Amino acid sequence: MNITILPPIPSPRTLHLTLAGTGQGGVRSQPEGLDCSASNTVCELTFDYPQWVYLTTTPATGSQFIEWSGDPACTQDGQGKVLLLQDTTCTATFDLKFYTLTVERNVPGVTITGEGLNCQDTPEGFRNLEGPADLTTCQASYPYGTTVKLTANPAPLEWERVGWKGSCDNQDQVVITQDRLCQAQYREDPNVPNGIDGNGDGENDAHQPNVMSLADKVAGSYITLVVNPDCTVADSSTLLAESLEGHDRNHPAPQGLMYFEITCSQTPVTMYFHGVNRIPRNVELLKYGPTTPGDEKTVGWYKLPDAKFSLATVGAKPVATVTYTLTDGQLGDNTGVDGKIVDPAGLSYSH
Repeated sequence: MNITILPPIPSPRTLHLTLAGTGQGGVRSQPEGLDCSASNTVCELTFDYPQWVYLTTTPATGSQFIEWSGDPACTQDGQGKVLLLQDTTCTATFDLKFYTLTVERNVPGVTITGEGLNCQDTPEGFRNLEGPADLTTCQASYPYGTTVKLTANPAPLEWERVGWKGSCDNQDQVVITQDRLCQAQYREDPNVPNGIDGNGDGENDAHQPNVMSLADKVAGSYITLVVNPDCTVADSSTLLAESLEGHDRNHPAPQGLMYFEITCSQTPVTMYFHGVNRIPRNVELLKYGPTTPGDEKTVGWYKLPDAKFSLATVGAKPVATVTYTLTDGQLGDNTGVDGKIVDPAGLSYSH
């Protein structure tokens, strides 16, 4: 009897492939046939058994291949060389690359903040307080494609913002596709009154808690606020009269309004409008708030009586001023009796 022994018939085996991670990429096989990508993240192909399958990874832009994982055959050499002896599942992990954003400013005294950034002046230098303790530059790392919005604030009183130099756009944003550098740019503010002495008393306004000078929102000219020396200006800002509901255009405010909070119960107030060098006809002190302090139902525009207007000379220049008195919980204070005075006001005139 003649017996012929035949070789075993190859049995098919399936290679399952999965893509994972924060990034993207593709994987192809040799022998050809397996082609996984971002649009097909779980794929499989059957090969004859036994079979060596070579897997090649191609990271997408901004991504990098990290590792192979899955069944032991996937990880034996770490290079994507798989001996297919049985059905096998392999996972290719791609992660986004990280890049460094460096933030600078061209004058001292500026803080810059954003997601992952808290850039402050410290004894060690301008550094990110969210970063490592020994970091002496302001940097943070972000995954590829991240959009970071930065805020540079506050500007030193004698300087004005002119934008960003480097990778940030005019919306204060930068897209991280490589290492980036953004520098906040300032220039000397030509509108700063009298060498930062807005009331002409011979002392820098920034050194007096009862004096505040701010650029208006109309043309960048300054408004200076002066209250009693035993009072403190706790908060202040400028705004356009048109930004508040119900503003009457027949009562223009050439320098807009100044909002402030004062931590005392009564004080005389003097406001210097450095953008106004004469007393306009039909001048008035325009205010917005409740005519009954603390009652939101009475909010609206009104004129504060007993406001006295005059011209002062500050740094050899004529400056329009208004003087009036504010009392906690009385007309002119937006809130009720609470130990502070809240008062948005501005010089205006009627047509």
